[in-house]
Amino acid sequence: MFEIIAKALPPAPTGGYTILEPGAGTGIFSRLVLSPPDGYVRLPISQLVGVEPSAGMRQAWDKAYAKIDPKSLLAKGSIVDGSFEDFSQSGVEKGSADLVAIAQAWHWCPDHESALVRFTFDSWSLTLS
Repeated sequence: MFEIIAKALPPAPTGGYTILEPGAGTGIFSRLVLSPPDGYVRLPISQLVGVEPSAGMRQAWDKAYAKIDPKSLLAKGSIVDGSFEDFSQSGVEKGSADLVAIAQAWHWCPDHESALVRFTFDSWSLTLS
């Protein structure tokens, strides 16, 4: 999957991609992007911001992220409260995310059409997997 994403992305901006991950959950995909195991594609990243409405999931994300060896991190990651409709707490300004990645949460999106329109009009690239 990472190879497909890497091929689909435009060249990385100076400093790397800013990735927004709605429905980040416990951070399984986040950790694979931020600290890929041997053999995985290493994307040039400046930051990854997970957006997750569940406090318990955000706590699990933080706990798992804290266990990553800092030497293996490609970039800074963070998790914030929010949903498919509300990225206001992400700190990522409208139009400044290079990629919106929804790894395992698309089925939780309450209104797929509105979400796709929002991502498109906000000038974000969208990857569903």
